[in-house]
Amino acid sequence: MGATLEPLEPFSLLAIVFGGAAIVSIGVVPFVLGRERRLARDGTTTTGTVVAIEADQDTGYHAVVEFMTPHGQRTLFESTRRNGRQVGATVSVRYLPDRPEEARIDTRAGIYGRTIMAVALCIGFSIAASVMLVLRHHLGGK
Repeated sequence: MGATLEPLEPFSLLAIVFGGAAIVSIGVVPFVLGRERRLARDGTTTTGTVVAIEADQDTGYHAVVEFMTPHGQRTLFESTRRNGRQVGATVSVRYLPDRPEEARIDTRAGIYGRTIMAVALCIGFSIAASVMLVLRHHLGGK
């Protein structure tokens, strides 16, 4: 007869899930880093104004920033965090002239924050997968 598959024990299943998430995270890092390096290298800076603080389920609150391009285009973007800024505060903004809607507050965290987050997720998922494998070995008996 054919081979039968044994059900995966919980630690093995979690190791596969976390390992897969780590691999996906690794694949995302170069893409995100490339976009952020382009913004840092080719971006133009200007001054923007915080026009709103909005609630966000993921990060708590974020600032909505408005700025004008040299061509008079009014642009709004959401920063990834509030960072203690209040409505009316002025901030330095970095944007790509051909894509002003992808602006960021001009700080290292503002420019490279998404890359840092992707790397942190990759490390976290890798550690979680490793812990599941160790637990499987010690508690699962295999």
